[in-house]
Amino acid sequence: MIIAQRIFAYTLFAFIAVFFIFIFGFEINNDRHFEKHHDPFDYAMVGVNIWQGNGITLEGQPYVVLPPGFAVVAGALNRLIKDPQIAVTAASTGFWLLSLWMFYLIVKKLFIDVFLQLTGLLLYISNYQMMVNAAGGWAEPMFVCGMMALTLLLLKDKTRLSFSGMGIEATVFGVLSAVIYYTKPEGLYLSVLLWIIYLRRLSSTWLVKLWLSAALFAVMAALMLPYLHFLKENTGRWQISGKTYINLVMGELQSPYQTMVTNTENIYERYTIIEKVQRNPAEAKSLPEYLTEPENDILKRVPVNLYNIIKVWWYTFSIVGIALAITGMIKIRYPAGTVFLAIISVMLFYLFFFILARFVSAYHWIFYIYMIAGLKAVSEYLSGKKILQKYIQAFSAACAGFIVLYQLRFPVMKQIIFLLN
Repeated sequence: MIIAQRIFAYTLFAFIAVFFIFIFGFEINNDRHFEKHHDPFDYAMVGVNIWQGNGITLEGQPYVVLPPGFAVVAGALNRLIKDPQIAVTAASTGFWLLSLWMFYLIVKKLFIDVFLQLTGLLLYISNYQMMVNAAGGWAEPMFVCGMMALTLLLLKDKTRLSFSGMGIEATVFGVLSAVIYYTKPEGLYLSVLLWIIYLRRLSSTWLVKLWLSAALFAVMAALMLPYLHFLKENTGRWQISGKTYINLVMGELQSPYQTMVTNTENIYERYTIIEKVQRNPAEAKSLPEYLTEPENDILKRVPVNLYNIIKVWWYTFSIVGIALAITGMIKIRYPAGTVFLAIISVMLFYLFFFILARFVSAYHWIFYIYMIAGLKAVSEYLSGKKILQKYIQAFSAACAGFIVLYQLRFPVMKQIIFLLN
């Protein structure tokens, strides 16, 4: 068993090196993401302006479309690298590499078997969309790291936690929540859910829990209010994100049943909503304002977006991966199971906007943990059948290998065709 685990570990690290050079290196040198009005470009240039003392601006205008958290990191790296495109890619890549380590720590907490730990890491690494996110300079890897950090904090043993220890954890929780919010605004909803789970895990009195909650929200308010005030000053509205209206309109325009596209003369103005908000931040309207517009179809798009999410899962994990994930989802118990369901619930927001594989991939790491739990459950079942016991590890390796190859089928073919041409 130990020899098999070592062989598996060496194969894993060899795979990482070869794949990193073969595919990830190609993505880094691909400029298609770094174009005007694409998120990586905006993050890079806003980051440059922040560190030059020009505030949260782009092309001389206050910038409210994307939160500034990832831009601050990219801008800090740019001070060293002196190239905004390389800086934003390096920031995203760094967070992706950090997420590998954090994912391993989570898996190690949940599973004792080294084979399962390494299998989970292999599944995570072979997710091509997550590599594209990193190599393209997107903010998703930083968002993933924030979610993983909160998960590690929640899974930590609370039985011997002192009062001062609770206070420290509440402060850390507040800082991480603010970081997640500054990366993706939907992270604010996630922080509230995870804090409720955190309080449930504590054996303290309600008075102590109220004190901890007050400390948490004081930290969050101190860190978040400056940006909320910035949005109020420039959009004229109190709102947690300047991109809510943009996402709602883009979701409307991507709806396959939308008759507005053919019946309205003002189509171009709605398609240029991002440019409009960048020119005039006051165009970043709120959700209630969008609901009063005649083009509103917010409920009709929900089943379409749900179908698109399921399609992303199907194309990413295969029927084998989905079956294992469903099995593992049933097997994982509180608190880990509750934490993972709370994180996945954030995707409910996307049902009202529009679906891209990039958005959904930020939550794929949870499904890999479910898959490992599913493999463990199947292995335990097979161990009860004497005739099948010797095939347990071979079965697990075959399932993991199939999922890995399935995830890599399109990128590998694309790179082979590229090299042959």
